[in-house]
This record gives sequence, C-alpha cells and structure tokens, in this order.
Amino acid sequence: AARLEALIAAGQALIAPDSLPSVLQRITETVQSMLDIRLCSVMLLNEKGELELSAVSGGGQHYTQRPTLHVTNTLVGEVVMGRAPLQVFDVRKAPRYRSRRMARKEKLASLLSVPIIYNDRPIGILNIYTAKPRTFSNEEIQLLNAFASLCAIAIVNARRYQEMVRAEEGLRKAERLSTLGILSAEIAHEIRNPVAIISMLVHSLMEDGAVAPDRQKDLQIIADKLERINRIVTQVLNLSRQQQPRLEEVNLNQVIEDLLFLLSHTLSARSILVKKRLARTLPMVRGERGHFDQVLLNLMLNAIDAMPRGGIIIVATRRATRAGRPHVVVSVRDTGRGIPEEIRDQIFEPFVTTRREGIGLGLFVSRKLLSQYDATLSIKETNEKGTCFEISIPIEVTPQ
Repeated sequence: AARLEALIAAGQALIAPDSLPSVLQRITETVQSMLDIRLCSVMLLNEKGELELSAVSGGGQHYTQRPTLHVTNTLVGEVVMGRAPLQVFDVRKAPRYRSRRMARKEKLASLLSVPIIYNDRPIGILNIYTAKPRTFSNEEIQLLNAFASLCAIAIVNARRYQEMVRAEEGLRKAERLSTLGILSAEIAHEIRNPVAIISMLVHSLMEDGAVAPDRQKDLQIIADKLERINRIVTQVLNLSRQQQPRLEEVNLNQVIEDLLFLLSHTLSARSILVKKRLARTLPMVRGERGHFDQVLLNLMLNAIDAMPRGGIIIVATRRATRAGRPHVVVSVRDTGRGIPEEIRDQIFEPFVTTRREGIGLGLFVSRKLLSQYDATLSIKETNEKGTCFEISIPIEVTPQ
C-alpha cells in the first residue's frame, strides 16, 4: 500500500510540465527512494537507434561515462527488442554483460531492466541495480513496469513541453525581427539622407584641398565613420528583406580561393598564416554565389579580428553525409582568443558580439542566408585554443 501511494504521488509529480533532464532526474531519484537499490538509470533511444544514458541516481563517474549501447547486440538491448523485463542475478559474472569491470568498480550486482513504451513503441529502458546479488520479486517487477508506464507519459510530456518552449521562443524572435524590419524601413531614409549629404561635403572638402593638411586625417576618419554608418544601416535593412535566391552552381573551393586573394594584403599585414585543406574533388552546391561570398567573408573577418597579434587560420572543405544526405562541409578555424563561454549559446542571436567595433549581426545574417539552402552554421568544439565555425550545405537543395 505504501509503495502504491508513493507511485501515485510520483506519477503526479512526474506529469507536471518541466524540461526533459529535470523529469528524467526526478524519475531516477524517485525510484531509488522507493526501492532498496544501489542505482537507478534511464536510457533513451537516440536518433541512431542507440541507447543513451540520460539520467542516473546513485552512480559514480565510471557508470556515468559509459558509452551509448546498440540494441542489436547488447544485453539491455534485448529489453528494447523483446519489449519485456530482463533481470540478471549478478552482472559482474554475466558473460554477455559487457561492462563487468565498471560494475565491480561501482559495486553493482543484480540488474532489473524494463522497457519504457509509449503508443506501442519503445522509447528507452528503466534500470535498477542492487549492491548485493538477489532475485527481484514479482511485486518489484510489476512496480517497476508500472513506473515505466508513468515514465513514458512524463518523457513524452517533457518533450512536448520543450517543443512548446522552443516554439514560443521562435515566435518571440519572429515578432522582434518583424518589429525590427518595420523600424529599419522607417529609419533608413532618416539616417541615410543626412549621412549622404555629410559624406558629399566631406569628400568635396578633401578633393578641394580647402582644409589644412594637418586636418585631412580628421576628414578621412569622418569619412570612414560615415561609411560604417552606411554599412550598419544596410545590415539592419537586410534583416527584413526576404528575396528569392538566384540558384546557380557554386564551387566553394573557388569562393575560398577568391576571398583569400582579396584578403591577402590584410592577412600579411596582420601576420596571419592561412593553411588550406581543400578537398581535391569537391561537388558543386546550388545557391546564390553572393550569399556564400558574404558568409565566408564574415567568418574570415571574424577570424582576423580574433587574432590582433597574428596567428593561423585553417580553412578546410570536405564531403560528408548528414542525416543520410550528401553534404559539402566548410570549416574556418582560428587560433585567436575564442568565444567567452557565457555568450557561446547566444552568439548567433542578433546584436550579440565579442568585437568592440561590431554590432552583432554578421553571424545572425550568415545563418539566415544559409537557412535558405537547408544549410547550417555552427560552432565546433576544439581541443586547441581559438574558434572553429562549420558550414554544412546539402549538395541537392530546395530553397526554403
């Protein structure tokens, strides 16, 4: 009766809307408190059909660092394949249990594993381990099965909750961008007209020589800053424009070579060495050449700015398969100061920047341009200092 009451109370707590990691952690902690066990864990099926450790209560680092498991040739995979509970009297001595060394280090003995099933489809497994070998009773098996059914509902609810949160965030972002588009159209003329007049006057003064030579430098600074204002206004306006791209065959290796030629003087002046690792036979991609020019130029300029005292830029291209589709992958890696951890997750948001002179639109606009071709722009983890951005472009695309 006490366990039934605990099960009902746990079910009410689990079904409450929350993030998936929080729900999974509550599942393992609740089961461990209800039963006299050493460890409880939840493993969920990922996109590759592998069992991935998603939450654990009572386990040490040897257990938490275990790799993903295939369902076709592992002991716990039988639980998913057969959709039935499995118990092992002592995993430390079971030949088919591959992690026997880990079990000894974690002091794990008996295992009971039950499937987590939703709508007649397995989505994971719920595991419990004891510290000493014993046989699980029918009551314990029934209780864990009942809890696994509650887990299935809680997991699906948590995933839907996360989808709802993402949808709301996307809606808020769309609303902000819509407002930005309206404002940018309204302020464009208000800013550009006086800037154009001032620019003409400045250039006229520079050409006529009406200003003393020692003030010519000041005029040049004014002209440069006016040009920067124009660039900022153009970038803001581009956020609100959704034009259909002109599709053409684009050789990304050639795009890179052309950009490096244009930047050669800047790279030399900044003491930056470029290492090219371009695939010899790279398939063409379809898109607007100017879009790829803009994205790669932005990544190259970011890399240059990240290394004011010089460094190395590594530009690479290769073929890859992503989600069963052939892709061309371009990476740009620098040896600069890197991106601070506190803004790493927001770096693709508008107006987020690490540059003193930047306005934080380059990466946002780049990702938006690539999304038209079902392409992605992401930050990749590196073991060395610096930052690595990776572009992945499907070889066959349909404009979005």
